[in-house]
Amino acid sequence: IVGQQARMSLGAEYQQEVDLDSLYKDVASEFLQTMNVPAQAGLLVDRAMRVAKSSRSPTCIIVPNDVQELPYEEPPRTHGAVHSSAVGIGVPRAVPDPDVLRRAAEVLNAGSKVAILVGQGAKGAVAEVTEVAELLGAGVAKALNGRAVLSDELPWVTGSIGLLGTKPSYDLMEGCDTLLMVGTNFPYSEWLPEVGKARGVQIDIDAKLIGNRYPNEVNVVADAGEALRALIPLLRRKEDRAWRQEIEEGVARWWRILSERAMQDANPVNPQRVFHELSSRVPDRAILTSDSGSCTDWWARHVKMREDMMAALLLGLEGIRVDRAEDVGPGWDRALAAGRPALLEVITDPEVPPLPPHIRFNQAKGIAQALRGGDPGAKEIVKESRRGKLAELTTR
Repeated sequence: IVGQQARMSLGAEYQQEVDLDSLYKDVASEFLQTMNVPAQAGLLVDRAMRVAKSSRSPTCIIVPNDVQELPYEEPPRTHGAVHSSAVGIGVPRAVPDPDVLRRAAEVLNAGSKVAILVGQGAKGAVAEVTEVAELLGAGVAKALNGRAVLSDELPWVTGSIGLLGTKPSYDLMEGCDTLLMVGTNFPYSEWLPEVGKARGVQIDIDAKLIGNRYPNEVNVVADAGEALRALIPLLRRKEDRAWRQEIEEGVARWWRILSERAMQDANPVNPQRVFHELSSRVPDRAILTSDSGSCTDWWARHVKMREDMMAALLLGLEGIRVDRAEDVGPGWDRALAAGRPALLEVITDPEVPPLPPHIRFNQAKGIAQALRGGDPGAKEIVKESRRGKLAELTTR
């Protein structure tokens, strides 16, 4: 929440995949509207939906409380009134350049150990990614926000990549001689193949995000599905499946390791077991998300994504923690200047009570009864209450 109004951006993209500073600036300039009269409802909703679909970005409409309570009226036919269309828009096809595709196919066909890394941009190309992986005998690793692209039940899906990733994904990147990145701007290059050890091909719809992480030989600017469908006829099936077999054996072993880790004793509960037990109980078509911290690690590794599930990760909030009085002001300054939604966590004293301007007898009696009930902070509450009222008496 930033600015003078409750200006809110709900991130459909995740911090790992995009430059959030530019994203939220784009959102603010593209569509951030406050509804001043009910007659604007149709216009703003229609326009918000069109902007979201055309720019692949979040939009926001703010409806103040007083406007919510007003009766709806159709917009009048007067100067300045606008009538909108509820009909959606047809998003243009982002098709790949045929010459670039041929070069991409040459690189992929030449490799003997192909690794694929997918992000959220590949969500609409599940069948195509699957077919390409089968043709190339490749393993597929997933950026955290691409966890829902492919089911973890597929034996050649190695799971998450990065610091919170899996051993099979690490081995996949270390052992490959060719890397195909689809719909991802995964930022941590140290988890990608060492430069010079693998040839690279990347597919992304946004030319601004392509070629940022690895020195690719071929960069294909196009929709992931369109590009892969055009690429598939150019690929040759790899008959030697030793690389694929090595990947599948590593994946199977990794799931056994995770199960054993989850069952190890801890005091009082092993956190890995919480997610391990959840994994088999999550209903179909569930949407999973996680808070940040160590729980993200368990979420990324121990919960098996199945077909038709969705996954979302934190939304790119600016996080600020304050536990010293002198940092409160600078903490607010940082939050308000973040240029995107921010979360300010202040560790406060729980024993400082809210004091009314005048304490009535029945209120004092109620507080006394509550404190006599054995509140462990009773002494501190009384102390802070006295300090507060003393300040009231002595301040001129």
